[in-house]
Amino acid sequence: MTIRNVVAALLLLCATTGTAQAQSFSTVTGRNHPEIDWRVATTEHFEVVHPARLGDIAAEAAPIAEATYDTLSATLDVAFDERIRVYLSDQDAIVNGFAVPFGTGYTDIWVNTNDWAASFSGATSWLRLVLAHELTHIFHYEAARSGLGVWALALGGSFPRVWTEGLAQYQAETWNAQRGERWLRAAVLDDALAYDDGRSLWNGRLLYASGHSQVRYFAQQHGDSTLTDLLHHKTDVLFGLAEVHDFEAAFRATAGQSYETFYEQWRRDVNVYYNTLASQLETLDSLQTDTLAVPGRYVDGLAYSPDTSRIAALTQHSPARPVRRLHVIDPSTGAVTRGAEGAIEPPVAWHPSGERIAFSRRTRAAHGSLVDDVFVVDADGTDERRLTHGRRTSAPTFGPDGDRLAFVATQGGTANVHLRALKTGGTTRVTDYEGDVQITALRWHPTQDTLAFARVSEAERELVLYDLDTGASTALTDPATDDRRPVWSPDGSQLAYTSLRDGVPNAFVYDLSTHTHRRATHLVRGATVHDWVPADSAFGAESSRAAPEGALVTSTALSKARDGAFRLPAHRTARSVAPAVPGQYDDWTTTRPPRTIP
Repeated sequence: MTIRNVVAALLLLCATTGTAQAQSFSTVTGRNHPEIDWRVATTEHFEVVHPARLGDIAAEAAPIAEATYDTLSATLDVAFDERIRVYLSDQDAIVNGFAVPFGTGYTDIWVNTNDWAASFSGATSWLRLVLAHELTHIFHYEAARSGLGVWALALGGSFPRVWTEGLAQYQAETWNAQRGERWLRAAVLDDALAYDDGRSLWNGRLLYASGHSQVRYFAQQHGDSTLTDLLHHKTDVLFGLAEVHDFEAAFRATAGQSYETFYEQWRRDVNVYYNTLASQLETLDSLQTDTLAVPGRYVDGLAYSPDTSRIAALTQHSPARPVRRLHVIDPSTGAVTRGAEGAIEPPVAWHPSGERIAFSRRTRAAHGSLVDDVFVVDADGTDERRLTHGRRTSAPTFGPDGDRLAFVATQGGTANVHLRALKTGGTTRVTDYEGDVQITALRWHPTQDTLAFARVSEAERELVLYDLDTGASTALTDPATDDRRPVWSPDGSQLAYTSLRDGVPNAFVYDLSTHTHRRATHLVRGATVHDWVPADSAFGAESSRAAPEGALVTSTALSKARDGAFRLPAHRTARSVAPAVPGQYDDWTTTRPPRTIP
């Protein structure tokens, strides 16, 4: 989060100065937390302000901050006379951080969050990723700073937000699916690169992706030293009495061309890149699919009822109404029942009886904290009940007997699987992970006491099978391929999953008997797997498609402004191709700064 104009800057200044700066998290959450015992850990260049209970996290953050300082100071030619303040909090399950440019600058960062594992991709831990990203903002602010302070924004063209975020991503992150590729690809193929057109719920992600790509492309075309010169360039104002940073003037002076000329060159080359990819990969109309009619323009989750007569659809209507709603659809009649709404996280899970649905939703807990808890609601939308209170719980899934519910609970930054006896309400922890571990997309085997889930441990991602009887766990996938969202076949002999190895999600299938993986889709826009339905209900009576293994229930981006939901034959195997693109059009994707933050 960055300051873009004088008014916003002054408002934030008024809101956050004073002795209780550690509570500036309240500008986002709307809650102060006077119950917290704040401590300060001091290093050569930082003051790490943290609740006493986060002493171990502060000890981890300190060397990350110092390593980031050394790298950015050398790369961006910036040093600070005073220590930078870093505020840490885990009071809310928020996947974010923000930097503020006043004084030396400071940053607020939320830690110990499980949700980042689903939102981000790449092999970097959350603490390293967010801390390096926000500190890059502070170094950027310092490089562009003038003696006029925030008033310089009124006298010079401010650094555009798209480049502010792009610079932070370039210095702190890699080019990957969730932080760039999938959002930029969809926008380019739609010829809709504008991130401020109000058309898409994902325009915020597109802003980051566009900036990230442009800064990488700039560094590849003009060099990192020119990028540093651009940040430091100043323009005389007030008849030469002062100087300010003006992005447009700095761009012309350092790159030898206007930003508009550069943008058109970048736009041309990314168009060649993505349209060349598209010519070599599958498109949706080349697959045998049946379309599912679901309410809303964005699909977050799909789950068929146990008898496959109804579909639970978690969707969002539009950018104007970006609230997730859980609907129950009867395909035979077209009837749609609203079940729940709010900050619901996929996946959702049906009870074996088909009478109710479990889901996780962000809500208020003790001291007004924002955390995830598990709820159930009847399939007709009535009798919603909260099953956990302030437990930071997610990914509920019912056992085949209907008497137990498994879910993920996070404590102190460590996720573990828990079982709840539905009759008594008693809860038991069944895994014993320690340290920096996140778990997403938990699924119970159709007939056995075996769980499948996506695990992130020290930033390495794997799909895991966990035997509830023996406690044995088996990793199924390569951590380098970023596989997630496992879905059981109806008979439990195979496991479909979504992989981000292509830069966009695509469907794969793992056979438990042969221990082999099969690519099911290689779509240029990608496909996310939500469910797997049996052969006798995979396609309607009007369809002549053979589906001996049933159908994968998927969603894909039809455009940057709309998703589609589809069933496709589960037995299909996609062509395995390695797309070829001339180097001058894709070299920017692997361009790296001269010094990499550890």
